[in-house]
Amino acid sequence: MTRCAIAPCLFVIVLTVAALGGCSQYVDGYRYAPQPALVPVASSNPQEHSPVTTLVSVVGVRRRDAKENLPASVEIRVRLENTGSQPVLFDPGSLRLATGDLESFPPPQTLPPGPQTIGAGQVAEVRAYFPFPPGRSYDTMNLASLLLTWNLQIGQQNVPERTQFTLLVPVYYYYGRPYYYDPWYDGGYVGAEFGPRYRRR
Repeated sequence: MTRCAIAPCLFVIVLTVAALGGCSQYVDGYRYAPQPALVPVASSNPQEHSPVTTLVSVVGVRRRDAKENLPASVEIRVRLENTGSQPVLFDPGSLRLATGDLESFPPPQTLPPGPQTIGAGQVAEVRAYFPFPPGRSYDTMNLASLLLTWNLQIGQQNVPERTQFTLLVPVYYYYGRPYYYDPWYDGGYVGAEFGPRYRRR
């Protein structure tokens, strides 16, 4: 393939990637582990299983979405399953998010809003959007790790819960056979295909 033939192809690829990136409401480069975090609630009776199983994921870092009336924020998804016999009360307003530097986010905007009572065998799901503190953004905060806390009420017992997430960073690795450009294209460089893997920062 000649240099003249390659250049238009590269131009089209760059435009395509830019267009796809521009359509996303999420900022690239913010993937977290674990995905999801499994947070079982210890039973007061050692012979009984966990009365509540919670799954939590960091969906990503969002740009401001005026159409959906959502701020620039860190989006969290929470799924709670009542595996016990007592009703569970979960107030999304109890969710709190902080960085590993202990810099706190303002209270979240949640969907659906308001407390939820989860009966035995039932499941509840909540999305929480934690806006950045005033004057701060993903560019100016250390988001290498995140700590999420919340409270549950199981029967008459108040149960505080927490989980932590670590930012993953891409690691590029060779996975394809080498190939060669046309010798007339910049001296015949050897190329290789690369794709992202992720490791904890």
